[in-house]
This record gives sequence, structure tokens and C-alpha cells, in this order.
Amino acid sequence: MKMKSLKQTISGIALIVGFVLHGQLSFASPEIVGEFVFPETSLPRGVAVDSETGNVYVADHANDEIYIFDGDLNLLGNNIPTDENPYRIAIDPRPETRRLFVGNFTSGTVEVFSLTSGQLICSLPAGPGPHPAFNMATEKLYIGVEGTNTLKVFGDQDSCTFLSELSLGTKPMSVAIDDLANRVYVAIHHEQRVSVIDGDNDSVVANIDLIPQGDPTDVAVNPNTHHVYVAYSQGNAVTEIDTGPLGLGPYEQTNLIVGDGPRYVQVDSDIDRAYVSGP
Repeated sequence: MKMKSLKQTISGIALIVGFVLHGQLSFASPEIVGEFVFPETSLPRGVAVDSETGNVYVADHANDEIYIFDGDLNLLGNNIPTDENPYRIAIDPRPETRRLFVGNFTSGTVEVFSLTSGQLICSLPAGPGPHPAFNMATEKLYIGVEGTNTLKVFGDQDSCTFLSELSLGTKPMSVAIDDLANRVYVAIHHEQRVSVIDGDNDSVVANIDLIPQGDPTDVAVNPNTHHVYVAYSQGNAVTEIDTGPLGLGPYEQTNLIVGDGPRYVQVDSDIDRAYVSGP
């Protein structure tokens, strides 16, 4: 899978990309193989890729809608209208379900859409600042909620049924899931740590105190290597955590220098690369 460079040229927002490969990081200007210029009134935030089709979904935080592109950033069909201020999105790409999860910052909802039809399946009352992530191993939806300092868990066939709630710490900012190890990783922004959740019973099995770097803003995981990557709102590094066999520890950490303000991180597990963007 090739990484596309997506930028909003009118407002001066661009994606700066580096990559991690086998513990070493390179940082260079990416080759731009596709580009879409958003309207001046737009504010693109969350990005997710459908691994089955290669389509790219982008949340427009300002205009309450989701843009849909093909892998070359050609706009596809009609945008999907959302609740107030979408900013974090996740995808269940499996052919039998195919769902899009949209976290709406201001309304505090997570909306579940059909990727096939674009129709709304349900709207979940999560709380202010929801961060959705889907666990394909257990078919459960996890939502980190900044405003309530909790992790909420939903299930059933459409992920619309509330199952449980965990109190984790001040401002859970991002959720990443290792489907192979069945581990859920939650970045706790104001406490500079990552909580580790057992996906079977949804209990906390470890808290990883991060090497001093700043407040974590994003977390991603490579399920093939069980390595977790943490990005921050300050500093110039991303923390790589080796979670050990099947995510059981000892959680060895390495800070990888990437440049100022590495706020977001995503992983392509097929080629073992982590893509870092900021500010």
C-alpha cells in the first residue's frame, strides 16, 4: 500500500511524513502522488483508509461531513453528513460488515455508518472529544472520551450496544488496537502514559509511563511486530514501545527523533512503517 500525501493548500495545512522501519527512522519530503485542494472553509482532520478498497476517508471538522476519495485522491460521490465537528474516524473493513466510525468533537457522539451505502446505522452518546477504534478480534468498538476521562466499550453486530466503561486517567487522547495480541492501547494526555487493556475482559493490565517527552496526542500499533508508536504535542520525537511477545511486556521504549511537533502517527503494518505528521 502506498502512502498518499494529502494537503490543504489554500489554508496552508500540509502533511509532513517520516517513517520508521525496523527501529530506525528516516525523515524526508514525501513524493506527492495525489492531491486534493479543499474549499477554503474546510478544516480536514481525521483520516482513515479502507484496506479492502483503498478508499480514503477524511473528516471535515468545520463543515460536518466526510469526504471520500479513491487511492489517488480523486473525489468519489457525495460526502457523508455528520454530527458537529467530526475529527477522529475509524474503519471496520471486513466485507461482511464494512462500517465507518466517526467521532464528533462538539456533539460528543460517535456515529456508525455503512461503508457500502453511506447510511447512518446508529449514533452513540459517548461524551465530549470521542476517539473511536475498532477491535476486529473481538468485534468491539472502543471510544476514548476526553471530556469524561473514560474508555467506553460497545458491541453487538452493529457496535451499537453499550457494554462497559473504564476510568483511565485525565484526557484519553487516542486509542489503538493490536488485533493479533488482542490488546487495546490508550494514550493518556495529561498523565504522560499509555494504558494497556486486555481485549478479552476489558481490564487494565499495565500502565506504561512514557520517557519524558511531552503530552501524548496519538498512538498507533503494528500488530505484526507488536510495536506501539506514541506522538506528542511538544518535542521532536516519537516513542517506539516494544510490547514484547503478544503484547505482554516488558514494554521497552526508544525515542526516535523526527522533527518538531510530531502530533499524529499512523502505521502501515504490511511494510512495517510508521508515518508521522505535524504540527
